[in-house]
Amino acid sequence: MNNIFDTLSAVIRNEDPQDVMLFLTATNRSISYPRIDRLYASTDWPYIGDIQGLMRVIDGMCDRGLLSRSKQGFVKGPHWREPQFLTEKKYKFAP
Repeated sequence: MNNIFDTLSAVIRNEDPQDVMLFLTATNRSISYPRIDRLYASTDWPYIGDIQGLMRVIDGMCDRGLLSRSKQGFVKGPHWREPQFLTEKKYKFAP
């Protein structure tokens, strides 16, 4: 991988959208629908097809407590868990 964008693109292309969302909220920062939309649109919507599919994934995660809604977007929920690919250190995120 050449840079963080290449690594993030690989994560989005290769991992389940639920695990990607868990990863994107791992730092306790929020992520918004527009930012998520740009990330998935740049990788041709693997696994979900469009923003409506992604919204359904996110809504289900909120219902299960994996994510919570904030004013800025989505954050870790009370039942958040680390995605397996992060636990396994499958991708290199630092130079």
